[in-house]
Amino acid sequence: MFSFPNPQKWHNIQCSKLVYALHKKLINKYGFNIIDLNEYYLKKNLYDFIRRDEAHGFDFITREIGEKIANNIENFSFPKKLNILNDNPKFIALNVREMENIDENNFKNKSSWLCQEEIYELKNELEFNKIYHGHTILGVHIWNEQNNCELEIKNKNTNNSFNRNIDYLVSFFSIPIIEISK
Repeated sequence: MFSFPNPQKWHNIQCSKLVYALHKKLINKYGFNIIDLNEYYLKKNLYDFIRRDEAHGFDFITREIGEKIANNIENFSFPKKLNILNDNPKFIALNVREMENIDENNFKNKSSWLCQEEIYELKNELEFNKIYHGHTILGVHIWNEQNNCELEIKNKNTNNSFNRNIDYLVSFFSIPIIEISK
């Protein structure tokens, strides 16, 4: 774990101390490695030094630490082996190319100041491949350049559906639980 100081002048110091203490407790519990710059900066009274714009630390420090970690990774220890049952669900990110009824002509490349990606212009109804039946949809990523567009996700068997009017945006949003079935 990498504990980096919070250079923001407006941050809640008491909250930061509580979060830091919780992180230290969990690091010890699970046996993670720690590089604790936060404690170092506090002991050496360096917080004012890193508050150059009241929001960000120096990127060259983080870059240098990252290089040192990468070059010395063999010196880090593995976390403690704990007898914990991982009962987390399995999550998957489904690409539109894995859907049924896709039209290859609807794929377009889009870019913005933030990212570049291949999008699918939704002109027809798509269906989930049978291998995804029984899974639950948690969210949807969209790239919309039209005003007042509507997105509908519907389970034909149960009539559960999710409708949302979407203005111009590139976004990921969560949706109410809809199970995929045929």
